[in-house]
Amino acid sequence: MGTRARCSVRNLQRADAAFAALNPSNETVEGLLRANAWRRPVYFTVTCQASLLAGLRERAELEGLVWRIPVPGEPTGDDVALQRFVRERLPRSGLADPRQVLEPENVAMMSNYLMAGTQLAMRQARRGETTAALQTLDLVEHSVLPERLPAGASGFLAQIGELRGRLRASMLRDSH
Repeated sequence: MGTRARCSVRNLQRADAAFAALNPSNETVEGLLRANAWRRPVYFTVTCQASLLAGLRERAELEGLVWRIPVPGEPTGDDVALQRFVRERLPRSGLADPRQVLEPENVAMMSNYLMAGTQLAMRQARRGETTAALQTLDLVEHSVLPERLPAGASGFLAQIGELRGRLRASMLRDSH
């Protein structure tokens, strides 16, 4: 399976009918981790069911459209991959271009792009990087047209607005 363990059962089921009855479980994830023996980080797509990664979320690091589970003892908190994804891939995704055709099955992926940008901004804010966090939020908002968002994604927009308000209030407090 390689170092990037795929959790997309739907893709596997489409590719091979023999996997039609496959139901991933915590035992499946545990088996992947055990087989890896923590020789290297393990990756799961963001489309994995959250319940499968529930016990790993504390260590999981979002790197664009994958969650990275680092080797125990490896330092965490490096946002380089997430920053690269948000700065390079989000603006080129075509999500701000109304001429770009979005197939219905791909519309839900838009939420993952939004989540990546929001996560980066929240991490930057926690580190006190207020200007960088506001720039990231600007990039997210300019890279995605609200009318193209899938149903249920309005929560992300509200989260972005709340975070922006807190960051601006923090900047005002710090300037006085």
